[in-house]
Amino acid sequence: MADGFLGRWSQRKRDAREGKPLQEPAPTLTAVPPEQAAAPRGGPQPVNAQAAPAPCRQHNHP
Repeated sequence: MADGFLGRWSQRKRDAREGKPLQEPAPTLTAVPPEQAAAPRGGPQPVNAQAAPAPCRQHNHP
């Protein structure tokens, strides 16, 4: 039997087909502090057309 992800996946499929209970640990949830949960995350921010700077009329460029 192959080790690694595909081996485990194949074994789980075989066990499910035979009606055996799945042997996987229950997921553990970790508490996130409120200040961290409310903090903005990195990555692209939504574009707000109203926040764009006004074009420069003196030199005729944006």
